[in-house]
Amino acid sequence: MEHQALDSIDWKILTQLQEDARLSYTEIGRRVNLSSTAVAERIRQMEDHGIIQGYRVALDYEQLGMPITAFINLTLQKDTVTPQAMKKFALRFPEIQELYSTIGTDCYLFKVTVRSISHLDELLTQLRHYGKTSTSIVLAPLIQGQVVEQEDSSS
Repeated sequence: MEHQALDSIDWKILTQLQEDARLSYTEIGRRVNLSSTAVAERIRQMEDHGIIQGYRVALDYEQLGMPITAFINLTLQKDTVTPQAMKKFALRFPEIQELYSTIGTDCYLFKVTVRSISHLDELLTQLRHYGKTSTSIVLAPLIQGQVVEQEDSSS
């Protein structure tokens, strides 16, 4: 994929959207000194180029009855499980929030949110059909959704 060059205004717009994706074009324009029409056009171009891939709501899973977040590493027993098959498996379980194909000792990394330790164990039982698991339970998130900013090109 070709790298899309962004100017400093694009980066300012991205920063505003990362901090609050619900800002109006008018408010973003006020903050970056552009018209709302110019802001809308720049955002549309970034969406078209795939730089902006979507807008999501950040949830408090504990308040939704899923207070346990865990990361599960999976090492496959057989190399016959394709990434597409693992994705299809993961989509059956809404408690699997994220799934990554990895390189190294492990093959996949899952981020899950569950109701209880027994709920986690049920999910692990399903995953163990594919291979060996290693689980880390999150005690407290320290950084989440950190804003990506323009790199300083002067260094």
